[in-house]
Amino acid sequence: SGIVYGVRDVGGIAGKNEGSILQCNSEVSGHCDYNLGGIAGDNLGEIGNCTATIDFRGEYFVGGIAGRNEGNILDSSSKGEIEGDRRLGGISGSNTGNITRCETVIDISTDDDYDSNFLGGLCGENAGSISSCTVTSGNLSGAENIGGLVGRNEGELKNSEYSGYLQGRSYVGGVVGESTGTEINCKMSGTIGAYRHTVDEMYSRYIGGI
Repeated sequence: SGIVYGVRDVGGIAGKNEGSILQCNSEVSGHCDYNLGGIAGDNLGEIGNCTATIDFRGEYFVGGIAGRNEGNILDSSSKGEIEGDRRLGGISGSNTGNITRCETVIDISTDDDYDSNFLGGLCGENAGSISSCTVTSGNLSGAENIGGLVGRNEGELKNSEYSGYLQGRSYVGGVVGESTGTEINCKMSGTIGAYRHTVDEMYSRYIGGI
């Protein structure tokens, strides 16, 4: 357990992982501009059977397990709070690899009330594969591209479930905020809120239960 700070690639166990991190536990708080994760800031290898309890403030690519995942995350879990700007997720800020059988209990919010945040209970942005994951009681709040599981999905998302509350202004969904990918057998239970910006009067749009 401890506190971590840095500019790039900061993690509770490793800044950058290109090997295997197995059966590790992390309790960590801190701040990082790019790639901040409860286990690894940037994962290109394998993370398996790990748990992370986090309290993070980051700018881009912030996740409960990995800030950015380009490898494999298996059978791992996270809980805690994330506050940041873009690409924020309870497991990984962004995913181009594989995430399987993971779960998170996470609160995520953003200070950026104008742009696309890409904020999701599991991943802010997915271009890889996510399977058999759960977000059990997250509270998610952002402006655009807000999803109970994934903020923007360009990959495959299957057999996963979100339960909780989320809110945003545009491209908001109980499963996915915006999708050009594939979603199979995913579920959402809870409440979705929508708002308009109080300064420039931008209205809510593209809000969906799934």
